[in-house]
Parts: sequence; structure tokens; C-alpha cells
Amino acid sequence: MRSWIDPRGTPPGCRLRRVADGTRPAMTRLPTPEEQVRRDEPRNAKLYTIDGVCWWVGTAFTDAATVLPAFLSQLGGSNALIGLLTGFRTGGYLLPQLAVAHYVERWQRKKPLVVVNSLVQRLALLAIALLVLRHALASPSLVLGWFVALYMIACVSEGVNAVPWTDILAKSVHPLRRGRLYGRMQSWGGLLAFAAGYGVHRILTHPRLPYPGNYALLFALTAVAYAGSYAAFLLVREPVLAVDDSPRPSLAGFLGRLPGLWRSSPDFARLAVCRVLLGFSHLPAPFYVLYSVQALGLGPGVVGLYIACQMAGNVGGGLLWGRLGDSRGNRAVIRLVCLCAIASPALALAAGQGYAGLPPATLFMLVFVFLGLTYAGAWIGFTNYLLELVPAARRPSYLGLLNTLAGPASLLPAAGGLVVDVVGYKVLFGLSALVLVVAGSRSLALREPRQDRVGAAEKPTGGAVADCP
Repeated sequence: MRSWIDPRGTPPGCRLRRVADGTRPAMTRLPTPEEQVRRDEPRNAKLYTIDGVCWWVGTAFTDAATVLPAFLSQLGGSNALIGLLTGFRTGGYLLPQLAVAHYVERWQRKKPLVVVNSLVQRLALLAIALLVLRHALASPSLVLGWFVALYMIACVSEGVNAVPWTDILAKSVHPLRRGRLYGRMQSWGGLLAFAAGYGVHRILTHPRLPYPGNYALLFALTAVAYAGSYAAFLLVREPVLAVDDSPRPSLAGFLGRLPGLWRSSPDFARLAVCRVLLGFSHLPAPFYVLYSVQALGLGPGVVGLYIACQMAGNVGGGLLWGRLGDSRGNRAVIRLVCLCAIASPALALAAGQGYAGLPPATLFMLVFVFLGLTYAGAWIGFTNYLLELVPAARRPSYLGLLNTLAGPASLLPAAGGLVVDVVGYKVLFGLSALVLVVAGSRSLALREPRQDRVGAAEKPTGGAVADCP
């Protein structure tokens, strides 16, 4: 007959378990939240890698800097509208984050929001694919109107996910390994997206896939790849750690406290200024393709080639920036990213002059390589710098504030379209390069928070779970 210990007498942090022979009970200490985080980290890191890889591949099929401008021009969209929508790809991601941070900062579990909201984006993309396939030829203006609405919904949905998704990752992965995780996402995802760029070229030029079926297929492939991302995130085990349990202020009260965040952290203020200025890399982004095709006479088939070059930059950036950030600090990443950002508009200007005898096509390939390096490094460098800099309990607020401040700059392509219409492409590229030089100078004022990067609350705790004494 088995004997049992009264569970009411079990010490805190312990539970009853049977020993191997099943004849008597023993007490086992439950893992602490920090120990559970460490146990789940390898699993969560693999799932986050799959999540990020699928996202990069899906994004390549409807890339905002290449595919989207070409598609919108087919529908008759103006340069201003092309600039607005390509900028909103990033702006819709950044702008909602501050309001989301207010609501989720005190939630112990943020995963349910990401799970439910992600469905909105996937369904919107599938609706776009069906809409384009069935009505783009007969009613292009109708499709354009619906596309604008559905595309904005998809972008905002992704922005709602950004803060909780990043906070879960920060809780799940040790600070000294985050850079490599981001690097794996981008390098492996970039390799597959490089192949996707070739697929885009084949789809857009294949005689058996005429317009609009070719673009409908691209949007459908994006939705399928994002479905793989969604499936991976569903399996992530979110750590349940202590949060601020004080009453949540109203949204107005939350916003009123934000100037205090700015004043209390000069390092954050310097980071935010640099990030906002770096946003001017978006100003000419959708017009590189249009300039090369319309002004330099390169064929539309170069779109797929440019995607491949941009993804090559993402791959190289993923391999470089993640390791550099973990080994030398993310301040170095940010400074080098600013140099890469300057290179893109500078090379575009050089292509129009036939600089050094190089053909324009070659220079524009480099434009997109540096664009890929910039986008990869901005995500890795600024995100990890911020996660190291600010208190863990206030991560959502700082993430939301930084990305919301950077959000309006992502809408600059709309102004870029007006600049092109009034004064031309070269003035647009020159203006972007000038502001990016200022961003690079501001990056020199950043302090490296390496000495403070591992707070006591985030230090790994070790040891196997042992029986309680």
C-alpha cells in the first residue's frame, strides 16, 4: 500500500513526485522562472529562427522597394501613392507600437495577442491575391482602392505584433545570444529570400503567367510563407516573469510620462535621434527601381535581380551584424549601418553619371546590396542596443516610443514622390544622402552599454532541478 505525504505540508517551491519504484513519494523542487527560461531557450531560439526565416522569405515575394512599386504602376498609381504605400510598409509597422506598449507592458502573457492578431495580416494578404487575380484587368481603379485598404490593414497588424513579439524574444533569449539569433533569422532567411528573388524574376517574366496572375501569385506566396512563420510562433513557450503590478495608468497618463523617459535617459535620447535620421534611407527606396527603368533604360526584368542583391545584403548583414553586436557591441553595428545607408543614394547618383566607367546596372546592384545591409543592421543594431540599455520592466514602453518616433520617417517616400515629380530623382538621392551623413555623425555620440548589458534579473541561473532537502 502506497503512503503519501500531506501536500499541505510541502515546502514552498516544491511538489510531490513518485520515485522510480513507485513505492514512496519524494519532494522535487519546482524550477524557478529563470531556470525555466534557460531550459526553454534552445527550443524558443529555434522556433524564433524559423519564424524569422519564413517572414523574410514571404517579404521577398512582395518586396516594398521593388515588387510593390512595379505592381502599383501597373494599376495606374501615382508616384505620390507609390511612395505613400511603400513607406507605409514600415510606417504601419512602427506607428501603432506606442499605444500597444501602453496596454501590454503589464501583461505577463503577451503571446495570445500576437497569435490572434497575426491572422488578420495573413487573411488580408490572401484577400489581396484573390482580388488582383479576379478584378485587376477589368477594374484596376477598384482593385487599387481595395488594395490600399487591405495593405494598410496588413501593415498595421504587423505593427501591433511588434512590441509583444520582441518582448517575448527578449524574455526568452539571453542578451549575449540575441545578436546571433537575429543574425540567423536574417542570414538564413536572406539566403532563401535570395532564391525567392530569382523566383520573382521568373514569375514576372514567364509567358504563361501574364499580368495580373503573376502578381496574384506573389501575394499568395507571401501569405503561405507567413503561415509558416505563424505556425512556428504558435509553438514558442512564453516565459512568465514578474511584471509591474501597479495599476495601469490611462493612455493619457501613459503618454504624459513619456517625456520623463526621454529626460531620464540621455543615451536613449541620442539613440532615438540617430534612428529618426536614419529613417531618411526610406525616402528614395521605392524610386531606385523606377529611376533605373525609366531614366536609365534598364528593363523590368532587373526587379528580380535587385531583390536578389538586396537579399544578398541581408544575408551578409545577418552573418556580420549579429556576431559583431555580440562581440564588439551594437554601437559599432549602428555606426557601420549609417555608412551603408549613405552608400545607397550615393551610388544611385553615381550610376546616372557612369562613374568610373562602371555600367549603371552594376552600380544599382550595389545600391540594393547596401540597402539590404542597412535594413538588416538597423533591425539588429538598434533593437539590441535598446534592449541592453533600458530596464527590462520598461522594455515595451521604450520600444514603443523609439519605433513610434521613427515611424513618421518611414512615410517619407510619399514626399519623395512629390520631389521626383517637381525636381527629379537626383535631387531626391542627394537630399537623402545629406541627411544620412548627419545620422552617421550622431551615431558617434552613442555610448556602448556593454558594461551594463546583463542586469541581475537577466543573468542565467544554473543547475539541474534537485530534490528538496
